[in-house]
Amino acid sequence: MNTYLHTFKFSDQPPEHLTLASHRSAPRWQRLWVLLRSPLLLQILAVWAVIGLVLIFHAVVTQAVHQSGLRHQALAAQSQAAWRCKLLPSASARQVCLRERPTASGQ
Repeated sequence: MNTYLHTFKFSDQPPEHLTLASHRSAPRWQRLWVLLRSPLLLQILAVWAVIGLVLIFHAVVTQAVHQSGLRHQALAAQSQAAWRCKLLPSASARQVCLRERPTASGQ
């Protein structure tokens, strides 16, 4: 068995040029592709995506709760106006009041 290994050195190039893939000579998209395939970067991107989705969900739920509160206030105001109209003494005044009161749709 031959255990004597030869090393070759070119006289016109330093040894670091013998590597097959140099990061300096690779195009930007290839370096970006290698970076995107990194497991750590993929995990970081996944964490940011989850945080973003949770924040969007929070904003949607908060807006829905706020809109529900506004709807509840509008319905309460409408029912209170109808109650006041029904307390009027004359029937004609009640009819006029009920026709003129605002509806929940804002008409």
